[in-house]
Amino acid sequence: MTIYKKILATIFIIISIFLISFDGIGNHGHFMFRPHMTEDWLIWGLIFLTGFIGLRLFFTKEKEIIITNKDELIVTLTRIVELLRDNAFSPQADAVRKPLQYLYADDKENFLKYLKTADIWGGSGAAWEVAPFPTRQIELEFQTCFIRLVELMRQTGIKFSAADSIESAFKRGVNR
Repeated sequence: MTIYKKILATIFIIISIFLISFDGIGNHGHFMFRPHMTEDWLIWGLIFLTGFIGLRLFFTKEKEIIITNKDELIVTLTRIVELLRDNAFSPQADAVRKPLQYLYADDKENFLKYLKTADIWGGSGAAWEVAPFPTRQIELEFQTCFIRLVELMRQTGIKFSAADSIESAFKRGVNR
């Protein structure tokens, strides 16, 4: 569990405790739920919601990601770097090269950190959004490499909604 997750869980639990004490003070120490009182619905709803979120954040474990398809990831990322570099998109090639270097070094934490950056999956100027390519064939190969990268990420258990959206857009582009 990351420190940020622990802090967030603690904040939610403290809010829940504060709401319980607020309700107790308002009812002169009697903790009761009165179904005809709108504020009881609101307060007890917030108590359960914040308490549930806090406890869930505190006790759920993050899924361990095991990279079983390292060689395929290396081949795919390397081809993306080559396509970017050969077509004069050096800053984008550098952005994709960074997680590739960490993958070679078996540094899973930094690989994941730099794989999920805005430099690769973000908006204007990101690696996935470069254009134009000299030929349609190169563009299709580039899009196919990104589709393959997202599939490999999914197989590994790396979840990233921006990558899923880009994969969908590229699949439409490849199929037209």
